[in-house]
Amino acid sequence: MMSLWDALRMNMMISYQELVRTFPNSCVVTPTGTLNSGIVQLITVTTAEANAESAGTLFKTQDFGFDVKDCAQGSATPVTGVTVNVSGITSSDNTILDNTASNGATGIGIGIQRISDSHRVAFDGSDTMTESYSAASGTQLKYTTGYVRTNAATPVTEGPVKGVATFTIDYTL
Repeated sequence: MMSLWDALRMNMMISYQELVRTFPNSCVVTPTGTLNSGIVQLITVTTAEANAESAGTLFKTQDFGFDVKDCAQGSATPVTGVTVNVSGITSSDNTILDNTASNGATGIGIGIQRISDSHRVAFDGSDTMTESYSAASGTQLKYTTGYVRTNAATPVTEGPVKGVATFTIDYTL
């Protein structure tokens, strides 16, 4: 015999499943690579290593990405591609995320580059990247991220480094 609690719990599960089915205009996006709970943990770098790097160059990189599939399931019009726009806090160079860490290192930021063509991502909203999409296999969005020395004349100082980027992934019909 089913208890009242079991009946309520079953009702909630059924309602949830129905809710999912009523929103066919979405995609399943799964993080890949070193992206864990929305965070890519970069490899520790010393100030000597950072100061030896050229300004504007990615170093001590980590790969990450997103698998995008099952877009617009049930739609009469097939999905033909996805667009990606990335935003974040920058100051002098729109391809370098500012270090927003409390008491953070100076002279250093974070950059992201698309692996397929080495395109450096701009974080000011002006850079919309278009990727192909297949209903059978979806698409893989692959990036690498790392530290970037912001200016050759400014030495990198010790401290934590944090950059925050927001990825907006849209599909096109």
